[in-house]
Amino acid sequence: MVWNQQTVPSDVYSPWKLKARLRTARGAWRPTATLAQSASGVLPKVAVDARGEALAAWKTQPPSQQAGARFRPAGLRSVETRGGRWSTPLRINPSSQDLRDLDENVEIAVDDAGRATAVWTILQGGVWAARKPPRGAWGQAIRLSAAEGYSDAFPTAAGDGRTIVTWVEHVRGVRTAEAGPGRSWQPAVTLDPAAVASGEGASPGHEPSVATAGRQRAIVWTAFEDAPDGGRTVLKAAFAAP
Repeated sequence: MVWNQQTVPSDVYSPWKLKARLRTARGAWRPTATLAQSASGVLPKVAVDARGEALAAWKTQPPSQQAGARFRPAGLRSVETRGGRWSTPLRINPSSQDLRDLDENVEIAVDDAGRATAVWTILQGGVWAARKPPRGAWGQAIRLSAAEGYSDAFPTAAGDGRTIVTWVEHVRGVRTAEAGPGRSWQPAVTLDPAAVASGEGASPGHEPSVATAGRQRAIVWTAFEDAPDGGRTVLKAAFAAP
């Protein structure tokens, strides 16, 4: 369990602390640990692999030095457990991105072997991903798309070691990209170009969700389509097999 806790008494500029607790296989909760001192209130994400090891990721910002000043961006961080103890926080994104308009959320996925993928977006900077081997450092961040209009991107860890990332671009619709273990990212694929051209004001998709079984994968999302009666929300899906 991972959560944010603000200093009391608090206001919008009070520092936040990122807290976590682990529960053993026998059901006993370990003491609360402090993972970060300046998480600034954004929602952390946590994932657990088949070994029972956890990985947490968040966007961190140092607290303001004076009342009324804004928080300064300071990038994305993660920690993982090793035998029930939290490791030292690691940087996920390159420091060159810290002054960019990073989205509030960083999404993560961990497969059964402990291989991790983090995905985030940058305003007018596209969709980015980084991968990390079990108990290793984060690799180089790769831009999956340079689109300026998009929704959050979501990674999914498949059982065979592949990672599938899905997101929505305003001008291309629902898109997906994947990478196998130890392999480069494949070029992004557009799943529903017809939704983009369906009419002015139509949404090309919303929060696509992925399910995998072996080499098979299915992606489901919702979209708003124009209609004579004013429009309707429809459920769409794409299926791929080897």
